[in-house]
Amino acid sequence: IAGLLAAIPAAAASSLLAEGSHSYEETAAHLRKAVGLTLALLLPAIAACWLAAPLILALFGAAYAANSVDTLRVLSLAALPLSLNLLHLTVARIDRRIRRLLAIAIATGGGALLLGAVFAAQFGVTGIALGYLVAQSVVAAALTARWWLARETPA
Repeated sequence: IAGLLAAIPAAAASSLLAEGSHSYEETAAHLRKAVGLTLALLLPAIAACWLAAPLILALFGAAYAANSVDTLRVLSLAALPLSLNLLHLTVARIDRRIRRLLAIAIATGGGALLLGAVFAAQFGVTGIALGYLVAQSVVAAALTARWWLARETPA
């Protein structure tokens, strides 16, 4: 279910890649549009998923819902930093910065695995989701801060 939320930024990233590859000079403008569209669609979807989690998961049975609501809620929140990371990945693809692509993939994937394993011991399945959220958030914050500082630095 949380994977459906990831489809929103994935579609925006795909569009950004097509537009940015076609007109490289306008990548910044396309990126702003992609961020705006992603947030406009994703924020209400996250809120709906958060609020409706018990109802959605009840379709799979009461026991499943009782044990999965927190996990779905954490994973739905992770869609926000995931969207930033997908857009950063896409810009790296447009710029043909392979090392950056690898660094982002290793940091998010490795971080999620490591933190998920650590948090699983205390929080179970929800801990794995929490590890994913934290890894995505840390990488998104670092990439966005780096981009913001580079943008603000005089040439």
